[in-house]
Amino acid sequence: MKKLMFICLLAMSVIACQDDKKSSSEELTNEEDVIEQIAIEEQEQDLQTNENDEKITEEVVEEENISSISKNDRPGSSVNWSGEFIKTNALSNDAACNCNCLDIDFNATRTLCLDKKSGIDIQVNYVVKGKIIEVIYLNGKGNIDDKNPIPWSDFDKNSVVAEISTTGNQMQLDWKGFTIDNKLATNYTILGKKNLEGNYKRK
Repeated sequence: MKKLMFICLLAMSVIACQDDKKSSSEELTNEEDVIEQIAIEEQEQDLQTNENDEKITEEVVEEENISSISKNDRPGSSVNWSGEFIKTNALSNDAACNCNCLDIDFNATRTLCLDKKSGIDIQVNYVVKGKIIEVIYLNGKGNIDDKNPIPWSDFDKNSVVAEISTTGNQMQLDWKGFTIDNKLATNYTILGKKNLEGNYKRK
């Protein structure tokens, strides 16, 4: 009888011990799950933070690029680009601006020299148009060959004969040419292109 009771008590102790181990194991497993879950959430937060930082950086860079492009490409206020400019490859002692200068005034008509030797020049207006300065033809005078006079009266008035873009503190003139009935006068393309096209700096 005593032996049977001893066996019963021993069995109950073993069962109780196993229950404690099982409970401890479950608690340990639960703690590991919690730690793992916390680690996953922290990783997700780090990823989200990095994505936000990258997005902000991209937006800042884009804004800086847009600002830089705006500053470099636009002529700016007419005051900044008014005055005399000379070709960058002109002789330093060419004070007379021998057909290689621009006298820009947005409020008055100006003369552009096309050929000093033949006395060919044109009257123009300068107009800021978006990111460029347009050179508008009004009239002209002079001839290369008296036997074949330049048809100044046939050229389209108020047409764009050249465009000026800006880079930093310099200008670049791109000669377009004269037009007749909105078509390029190809026989006179060289007029202006030879002497005027190129880069300019403030005189």
